Amino acid sequence: MRRSSGFTITELMLGLAIMGVLMALAAPSFRDQIRRSAASKVQEDLYADLILARSEAIARARSVTICPVANATAATLDCSTNTDHWNNGWIVITDTDENSALTDYAATDNRPDDEVIRVYINSSSDAVDIQPNGGSALRYNSRGFLEVGQQSFLFCDSISGFHEALVVAPGTGRVRYTDGATLTCS
Repeated sequence: MRRSSGFTITELMLGLAIMGVLMALAAPSFRDQIRRSAASKVQEDLYADLILARSEAIARARSVTICPVANATAATLDCSTNTDHWNNGWIVITDTDENSALTDYAATDNRPDDEVIRVYINSSSDAVDIQPNGGSALRYNSRGFLEVGQQSFLFCDSISGFHEALVVAPGTGRVRYTDGATLTCS
């Protein structure tokens, strides 16, 4: 009689039980990694849009504003003065009259209409809290300089405690990352 090779049902069940325990131990740390990844993506997207706003201001020789929006999917987009709305998303707009709002000049003025350059919808708003330190909008003038003082953003994850900072340097408008280790999320 030939002996068959393979695993017994007991060996298979024991192997599955060990795999289940290992998966249960690995899942919480994997969840933190996903949240960190979402926070990093939002941070990188804001970094890229700040650079876009600055370069568009220089290229168009016009003021360009980046500001939070209350509802990034609304039919009419306007800047929000509520700094909590950075979590919803933001818009990059040309801002001819520097009022942080889209203005349609139509035939009443010789100035070009304000236009939306980019709309960002934050699909990770539950995973990351954007805490700005400064005004609710950033405006770059036609030379690429900020028209107000320094603006910084702290990206926080309340569950894992992960945080990083993104800073727009005063005057020059240059965007850079900082460690954020000395900062705390509120």
